[in-house]
Amino acid sequence: MAYVFTQVFTPNEKWTKLTRVIKEQVLQRLISSLSILAGDNQVQLVAIGQVDGKIPKVVDAEFYVTWSLPINELSVHISQHLRESEWSEYFEMVNIGGKALTIPQFAEIILK
Repeated sequence: MAYVFTQVFTPNEKWTKLTRVIKEQVLQRLISSLSILAGDNQVQLVAIGQVDGKIPKVVDAEFYVTWSLPINELSVHISQHLRESEWSEYFEMVNIGGKALTIPQFAEIILK
């Protein structure tokens, strides 16, 4: 099974003060940086979007992204690309990751 890496994030005040042009530049740096990993088939984007505010949630965040990785070590590379693109300078982020399990594997762990 793959390793799944999810981030939830919310823009900070620094982001809200940027012009649209600067925001586009930061976003483009992030896309270019992460495209290297995706282009090498090291990571696969599963989903990205805005958190649905109608669903009860444990983490208060505005956006999310989920990646599928062949090994958990690649989550370090994603985090590195986020830092290098200045993304983490403009967003409060929470990272969540773990090996994707089958239902029987999950049951075995949770029932311990």
